Amino acid sequence: ANGNPSWYLTHPRAAYERAGMEQPRTPAADSNPMFFPMSEDIRQVDQFDRYTAGAGHALYTAQRFPPEYRDQVGFVCGPTGKLVGSFRMERVGGGFRANQLPNNLFCSADAWTSPVCAEVGPDGAVWVCDWYNLIIQHNPTPSRGSAGIDAKTGKGNAYETPLRDQQHGRIWRVFPRGSADDAKPELDPDSTASLLAGLDHPNQLWRLHAQRLLAERAVRVPFGSSEFGALEQRLGSAPTSIHALHLLAQTGGLTPAHLEEALRADHEGTRRAAVRLAPADAVRRRYVAESGVDARGRELAEVLARLAEIEADPSLGSAVYATAKQLGPDLFAERALRDAWTMAARAHAATVLAAARADGRTSDAPVAEENLLPNPGFEDVGAEGRPIGWTDLRHYSGAGRDRITFRAVEGGRTGNTCLQIECAEFTDSGVATTVRLEPGSRYRLSGFVKTVGAVARPNTPGMMLNIHGGPRTRGLAGDQDWTELSVEFDAWQGEHVIHCLFGGYGGARGIARYDDLKLVRISSGQTLDGALVALVEVAAQGGQRAEPVARVHAPDPEVHARGAEVFQRTCIACHGFVGRGVPNVFPPLDDSDWVTGDAELPIRIVLHGLQGPVRVGSGQYQNVMAPLGAALDDQQIADVLTFVRQSWTNDAAPVTAEQVRAVRAATKDRTNMWTAAELGR
Repeated sequence: ANGNPSWYLTHPRAAYERAGMEQPRTPAADSNPMFFPMSEDIRQVDQFDRYTAGAGHALYTAQRFPPEYRDQVGFVCGPTGKLVGSFRMERVGGGFRANQLPNNLFCSADAWTSPVCAEVGPDGAVWVCDWYNLIIQHNPTPSRGSAGIDAKTGKGNAYETPLRDQQHGRIWRVFPRGSADDAKPELDPDSTASLLAGLDHPNQLWRLHAQRLLAERAVRVPFGSSEFGALEQRLGSAPTSIHALHLLAQTGGLTPAHLEEALRADHEGTRRAAVRLAPADAVRRRYVAESGVDARGRELAEVLARLAEIEADPSLGSAVYATAKQLGPDLFAERALRDAWTMAARAHAATVLAAARADGRTSDAPVAEENLLPNPGFEDVGAEGRPIGWTDLRHYSGAGRDRITFRAVEGGRTGNTCLQIECAEFTDSGVATTVRLEPGSRYRLSGFVKTVGAVARPNTPGMMLNIHGGPRTRGLAGDQDWTELSVEFDAWQGEHVIHCLFGGYGGARGIARYDDLKLVRISSGQTLDGALVALVEVAAQGGQRAEPVARVHAPDPEVHARGAEVFQRTCIACHGFVGRGVPNVFPPLDDSDWVTGDAELPIRIVLHGLQGPVRVGSGQYQNVMAPLGAALDDQQIADVLTFVRQSWTNDAAPVTAEQVRAVRAATKDRTNMWTAAELGR
């Protein structure tokens, strides 16, 4: 229920994790969330006179509608308004803006109409699935005070009412008056020729069916030279070329020559498909030049994301920097493009920063700016003893607002006042303030939290700070003295709600105190200078140097590729993408002699696990590392340890499967996890 009918993908979560970044909120694309029903008898409970969220979002991809619709107009259902809206999609950077058109595609004055899906059908018409129900939203449960009736909450938090119809529905077809149905192709699953012909159909629905049936047929009857030849012939004909590329990849017929041809195609969709399918190094050869990266818009975003997969390369760093210098604010104004550049810049931080210095740009360490939070020490107290600027009590679940007390009390971290929130029952609530931030800029939220008799529900974090709808600090429970918590984030909109969160994400009870909060802008993500400032800090935290480091042990790309795959599957959740770990929770792997010393030590730990306490560097860690000896074979352990010992600032000798095998045999009778003392640490 976010009032957001249109949004677009930035990049997959894996791409963000690879770069050590947190995947952001999905960016809104719509220019206007209001909708325009044809009658006033609509029922809404949270978003009013607007799309509650939007059900479905389908582009028109056939030819029956006028040409200006094809691949440009999307249809979004607003069930609570009994309508299907039309949005013209406009490219903006690496994303889109959805501009609502003056007229709905479909709307009704029938109170039961509830369109929930609108898709292009096989005949080129838009088929609308009408759930046909008087009540389309499931909550909140009406009361006598709110609606004149006392209803009962049932399954799925939906209130029970005989007015819910679970048997009937309607399908509508919408098409230009007098227009003919799209031709129906003869797609015979046993005829390769008929399926290849289906790839040329003007309606994308039929092309996708043909592609699917060809892939399924290739499993039963592997393609020969004639089938591969027919697909190769279609590489030069858009948009069929996109389907042909993916089929060649699925059936083992895709060659480097095909990809080189597709990467240089006139059709952008074909080039983008090739960018996704080609090895990252082939993308580098095609797009990287001295003057920057030869692409624009969404294509540029996808190219930059692929370049982030390549090992540090001076030419790449220079090209990534040159691209940002050339495009300037246009590159940083939109989320998908800005994030893709940041991914590539992080992967090649040393040479990007070197190129910036050579160009005369300084990228000094960031300087913290003014505290953007009102009354951060809770010393200015207003009515009912509540701190000024922090009177917004928000309740999400559990014990209600009337069970929660909050006020400024003595006993702050430095003897002054602090904010105290107290509840004897489990509740998920928070005291909040709203601040204006610059979208795209990076901020750090920090503060001190103390808990007294705080009990969090099982598997929930407890008391913390968070940005509503975004990242959060770690949580505290029990009796914890003043503890500093912090989190960094990129602002995604003009206003953000900052929470002193009590029992966040599940509920807690007890007492929590908050003091000396701070919200500062670290850097501006809207400019190259701001991005470089942020990159300096990231490079320092990740152990990257301002200049490339000459390694004693040259990495083997094949071993590192295998090791990286194991690392991402089994290690990244605790130790992080760049091996920094989590302070006070999971130890770092970068710049750790536990990792880079005698290889037998990390082999023993991976085989049989490790239980705290352990000291790594200046940090003390109490957590447990589970044994992985049963889950990973000798080669996988050797590969992942080699990857870790030769990544970031680490530069140690590789580990072989023979070394792992010898340690496994020598410790085969061990059934417990190691302790630091047993390992001589």
